[in-house]
Amino acid sequence: AAGVACSLTASEMEDVQALVMKDKWREALGIMQKKGTNPNTSEDLRVVPLQCTCLMQLERHDEALDILDRLLKKRKGWAAGWLVRAKVLFDLGEYEKALESISDDVNGTKHLRKGAPRHLIDEARSLRDCITQIMASGANEHQRGNEAFQCEEFHRAAKHYRRAIQGQCDRQVLGTLHSNLSACYFKMGHMDVSTSEKMWKLALSHAEECIKLRPGWIKGLNRKSDAI
Repeated sequence: AAGVACSLTASEMEDVQALVMKDKWREALGIMQKKGTNPNTSEDLRVVPLQCTCLMQLERHDEALDILDRLLKKRKGWAAGWLVRAKVLFDLGEYEKALESISDDVNGTKHLRKGAPRHLIDEARSLRDCITQIMASGANEHQRGNEAFQCEEFHRAAKHYRRAIQGQCDRQVLGTLHSNLSACYFKMGHMDVSTSEKMWKLALSHAEECIKLRPGWIKGLNRKSDAI
């Protein structure tokens, strides 16, 4: 389990940040996990965004959201927490929920207005603008996913396919997207043996969803056969 949060020394924090900058998510998360769980100091809260970023990049979104939701229940004014939560939801393609985390009211940005650093408010508004634009042109996400898949960038392809599903009503298109997601997770399962079981379960789940939407479609049946 990823835990809740951890205390890091200044040196350890620098090591984690350096690993994150190099996209070494698993190594960075490993350092944080060794420190245990103790979200009772302000120093711990500085670690959580890094921890959740690593979890998100490792396709462990549920764990990241669990950490954030538990902390935000007690710290509703934690601006950085709301912003990270929005990023995790955005990565999942859950745009409306992401917007709720950084939504506006008459006084400004709902969860960030009370003493939040200006750079967090600006980042939240930039993210909101980005989400709004993507929602307005969601049809492009399918094509972006295909392009990423052709380049064998399966993590990025899966993100685009998840986003393309949002708001899509056509059963055939939805079936195709779930088939594509199944293929992505199947490929990802072969890339990292430590996550193979999880990835192949996701591949099977999306293959079965594809079959529900497009019964008898040979590609969907093949996806399920591959994942089993």
